[in-house]
Amino acid sequence: MKYFLFGFLATIGVDQLSKYLAHDVILNTGISFGFFSGSLLTIALIFVLIGIVFQFGKTFFQASPVAAGIFFGGSISNVLDRIFYGGVRDFLPVPILGIRNNLADWCIILSILWIFLLLKPASFLKTTHS
Repeated sequence: MKYFLFGFLATIGVDQLSKYLAHDVILNTGISFGFFSGSLLTIALIFVLIGIVFQFGKTFFQASPVAAGIFFGGSISNVLDRIFYGGVRDFLPVPILGIRNNLADWCIILSILWIFLLLKPASFLKTTHS
């Protein structure tokens, strides 16, 4: 649990600090790439996170508590932005796509890749559907 908490709290702290110190920040009221903006989005994202916890949480925690902490830390950090700022603060340009994102987005993506690389596909399917 301490490794999960470390990843979780460190991700939130570093992400929020980077957003605070960033210049040229845009407010993304949608999800990735600015799609689906709306006021009910924060509530929907919270329910999606709860669903992920119930469906895959045990597998995530067993594969790597640190990676699970980073995933949930990035997710919660972006939800906090939605609650306090009305959208996610993006500032890191992604040149090929012509969009911006933030450290939490990268933490979410990289932690999912990390966890899936640690899991054997057969054990993942067995664990989540049993």
